[in-house]
Amino acid sequence: MVNGRRPSSLSASTCRTTKSGARHDHRQNGRVARPHIEFIRAQDVSESDPAEPFRGARERRLSTDDETGAYTSVMAFADGWSGDLSGGARPIEIFVLRGEIELGGRCLAPGCYVYLESGVAAAKLDALTGALALVMVNDERPASPTRAWEIVDTEQMPFEPSNVVGLVIKKLRVDPETGEWTWLAGSAPNRVTPHAEVHPTVEEAFLIRSFESIDEHAEQEARFYSSREWHDGPRAAILECIESYHSVVIDAGALSGISDTKSL
Repeated sequence: MVNGRRPSSLSASTCRTTKSGARHDHRQNGRVARPHIEFIRAQDVSESDPAEPFRGARERRLSTDDETGAYTSVMAFADGWSGDLSGGARPIEIFVLRGEIELGGRCLAPGCYVYLESGVAAAKLDALTGALALVMVNDERPASPTRAWEIVDTEQMPFEPSNVVGLVIKKLRVDPETGEWTWLAGSAPNRVTPHAEVHPTVEEAFLIRSFESIDEHAEQEARFYSSREWHDGPRAAILECIESYHSVVIDAGALSGISDTKSL
């Protein structure tokens, strides 16, 4: 999953993978129900008014499964927004990108991930400040016996090595029924693989790395590079792949009038 709270040497993204055949990839006559799209900028997607349980927020719909109704969106919640996620027929995943929201009395800051089972009870969601979140509403599923939710603070999780050099991950959830994963991936700068990636899975990723200011960028970078998470984690494997690198920081405001980033 994509969350901009990683230092400049790592680009972070939020990802979901479905094991081949586990999520029934919904193919009919060779067509995939949720069409494959290369890259899109969420900012270029028009805002709309979402349906329940997010009515009153603002939505940028990134993808929709035309057969099952599952979808992935970026949701913007105004300060004071409130909604009820109780009793829904679909599991919901939320990853907080900016601001703070409260679920069942627990505050969720940027970097927090929550999975709500279908049929969940007493799940009132409130925006304590203006907030932005990645929301993944999944296929319908019978109500879980526990009807609960689970919360993960990804800022407290260490990155773990993956089987790809220069890529580290934080596995947020593995569905016990389908084998689907939701995870954060961090990549070394300018990581290039000489091979085309071919995955026997349905995958969706959202780039989340950003910083509120140059000072925040510098502070987070210094904190991360002095941490045990970095020194005892992927540091050696990543540095081994790097001959030289440069950090380039661009003020997002400077790009606000540019709609076609391919021209840069």
